[in-house]
Amino acid sequence: MTINIEFYGDTNVGKVRQNNEDNFLIVNLADNNFYNINNPLKELVRLDTNQKLLFAVADGLGGALAGEIASQLTVDIVKERLIQLQNLSIFNEFPFYEKLRLVVEIVNQVIIEQSLNNVQCTGMGSTFTGVTICKDEAYIAQVGDSRAYLIRDNKIMQLTKDQSLVGQLLEAGYITEEEAENHHLRNVILQALGGQATVNVVITRVNLRENDILLVCSDGLTTSVKNQQIFDIVKNNLDLKIATENLIKMANERGGQDNITVVLAKINHLSNPKETKELEIEILSRDINLPKSINYLELEIEESKSLTKPIIQQNMEMVIKDSPTIETKIIEEVAENEKQESTKPLVKQELQLANWRNFGIVLWEELLRILRFAI
Repeated sequence: MTINIEFYGDTNVGKVRQNNEDNFLIVNLADNNFYNINNPLKELVRLDTNQKLLFAVADGLGGALAGEIASQLTVDIVKERLIQLQNLSIFNEFPFYEKLRLVVEIVNQVIIEQSLNNVQCTGMGSTFTGVTICKDEAYIAQVGDSRAYLIRDNKIMQLTKDQSLVGQLLEAGYITEEEAENHHLRNVILQALGGQATVNVVITRVNLRENDILLVCSDGLTTSVKNQQIFDIVKNNLDLKIATENLIKMANERGGQDNITVVLAKINHLSNPKETKELEIEILSRDINLPKSINYLELEIEESKSLTKPIIQQNMEMVIKDSPTIETKIIEEVAENEKQESTKPLVKQELQLANWRNFGIVLWEELLRILRFAI
């Protein structure tokens, strides 16, 4: 099956942050052409293809250089390993989305390894939300709180659930969407690449229609621009390049408190689409035959780690060039973290424990509030 698709993506540092810890990835596995923060798109791209296409957003976590390194490692390793797994016969039995799942798990191991062995990488992590298009279906892989949306039939629908404390409270009905937008714990995420020894890559599947528009973005967009406003901008700017620019512009006009990354893709034509009436989002469990231990791919991991040295060096050079006082900032940041241990970025093994502790406290407070009203 051949699809005609157009896409565009961009990232912006915002108005407050000095460095851009976001990154994005668009890779066409028909010819391995790709785009990211270091190889940006200049114009809207349109193509006909019967091969896989992946577009993703990674939002780095950690101070100083760490967030930038983590997000760049994420997109670079995903790209390189997906290309390699396509050519390894032992993985031919697995569908493409399972290969993507495995590659994201490999990234998790590499980030942990680098975080432990490189002082400039200490405490780093990254979200990852990627959409791969195969024939007439889209598969969404998610770790963290970067989002994927579908715009169809004059509606915008969120395809992912935020893997965050506030996201859990919202889903459980303890808080409203309005309360979630301004919640004091809205930045606490429950899962990130590099945050725990094993990571649960949530993969969902949706059928596609012609004229569907898919959007992947970091929370730098969604914390500033509401879903309906995102919809209005995209529908009023059918040129995806202009829509992307206007989404970033609105987020910056509303303070630009975080880095902002947006990738848009529109399905113009499907050669043999299925009839679908309602949107169905299906969660796909991990294939029991997929290697259970990442050690099964020990060679793959070693090769992946070899990619990190030039990436770290490149990021250090770029950031130092932009900010001659980076060493001073690192020293200040370390001192500040020592004074305010409780406010340091929550990654590594303590991430889940601390987040669930906060989750329990909030739930207990809500329960007490409900009991007071009941009495």
